[in-house]
Amino acid sequence: NNNNNNNTASQGTLINEENTSDNARFKILIVDDDAINRKVLVNQLSLKNYSLETASNGADALEYIEKRGPFDLVLLDIMMPEMSGYEVCSRIRVYYSIQELPIIFLTAKNLITDLADGFQLGANDFLTKPISIGELTSRVRTHLELLDINRNLEGKVKQRTQEVTLANRELQTLDTIVSTIHQELRFDRLLNVILKEAMTLFPTADRASYWNYESEQDLFKLLSPKSLSESNEEAPSNSQRSELLSPAAIQERYTQNGKNIAPHIYYFTRNDIELIAPTTLDILEAKSALVMTMILDDKIVGILVLASNASEDTFTTCLLYT
Repeated sequence: NNNNNNNTASQGTLINEENTSDNARFKILIVDDDAINRKVLVNQLSLKNYSLETASNGADALEYIEKRGPFDLVLLDIMMPEMSGYEVCSRIRVYYSIQELPIIFLTAKNLITDLADGFQLGANDFLTKPISIGELTSRVRTHLELLDINRNLEGKVKQRTQEVTLANRELQTLDTIVSTIHQELRFDRLLNVILKEAMTLFPTADRASYWNYESEQDLFKLLSPKSLSESNEEAPSNSQRSELLSPAAIQERYTQNGKNIAPHIYYFTRNDIELIAPTTLDILEAKSALVMTMILDDKIVGILVLASNASEDTFTTCLLYT
């Protein structure tokens, strides 16, 4: 007996060396009809700073789970009057999966058939009475760590799914802009479509500019940049020219320097913009830009440039998973 006590004390010393300051975020429900057993479990687990609730029967346990939850782990005695631990476990599993709420059975039995029944009903683990202090704290810690890992993975999957959905939605909107423009014949209506869709998709962009191909001169003319905060009821006037560039210069400037993130869509970082010469009003002092080429009969007939002077991250969501 002295040896056993020494071993138990030794185990307790080792466990107490662990950092338990974060354990208060875990809430454990102890279910046992024996008051002494409940007290022993509470005494040992309270040393680890867990948040604890106790129930003396199955009915109270189910009520506590419903009204005082959520719980992170249940320590559940099997042999209880009126409602056994098996029945309590079965009812819990209707609402909580094995991954969502771990259940550790407490039993004075160690028969294989009992273990099989418990696992079939949804138990995560078993502890046999009399329960070793070291085994109790170790099993509890292990299942709570697994629960934490599962929750973190679920959170990351959900976040990634939302990011993919957002990126796909934005790329689809960009594709809609290009597709709509390809089908639009009247230039003034075309510009309205471009600026309206651009404003909806990227409200943080500072301005939108358009390079229009002038077939008679075989040159691209830059229309005066339009702030996205301005009214877009009227398109920029075609007479408000700023610069002229040749088709070859336009193609080299906007399709070879940026990152092609989707068909006819290019992303420019601040470093990319600084390499472009000459500097024109559409990208003047810009920290990032998004460029869309308008194609008709396999030729570029227009260039839409969305620019941001404020941030290099304005258009970065378009880069997700491309």
